[in-house]
Amino acid sequence: SLQEVQGCSGAIACTATWYDEQGNPVESDVRFNTAEDWSVSPDADSFDIQSAAAHEFGHVRQFDHVTSGDNTLVMWPYISRGDTSLRKLGRGDSRGNNTTY
Repeated sequence: SLQEVQGCSGAIACTATWYDEQGNPVESDVRFNTAEDWSVSPDADSFDIQSAAAHEFGHVRQFDHVTSGDNTLVMWPYISRGDTSLRKLGRGDSRGNNTTY
């Protein structure tokens, strides 16, 4: 259940990551909310699972949310039903996370 993962309550998908003593990521779990409708094609009533997966696997790669500027980036923290435009991480997603690298 996403309700049991800290910071995931109310999310359509969520990533939890565990770190070793030096702060290096060692394991990540990605979960999708089964109460939501998912699709692999444009569907106004469903969330695009490929877009949500690209976003969550961005978190697995240690990308944070991008919250300023461009809401067309994969790492933007929100997605609309039927939106299939966020399936690939792009240059803007990495620029938003350059302080990490």
